[in-house]
Amino acid sequence: MLQRSDRIRQKRGPQARSVTPATRLGVVARNGPTEADIRRRAYEIYAHRAGAPGDALADWLLAELELQTEASRPPGRKQT
Repeated sequence: MLQRSDRIRQKRGPQARSVTPATRLGVVARNGPTEADIRRRAYEIYAHRAGAPGDALADWLLAELELQTEASRPPGRKQT
């Protein structure tokens, strides 16, 4: 049986963006991060904890928020 994300891709085609918690809420920047970008950043957050127990979902959501905030910042603007 296909998972929900696979069914969505079949309906929308292979170029469809993945559905993440933030995309469901409609808070995605136009050129926001890809699922691979979020996965990579979530792993970096996990690795920074040096493998200490944590919450994978919290890591994912934090990574998504960081990357979307960065993507929505006007060019040339640095985080303060």
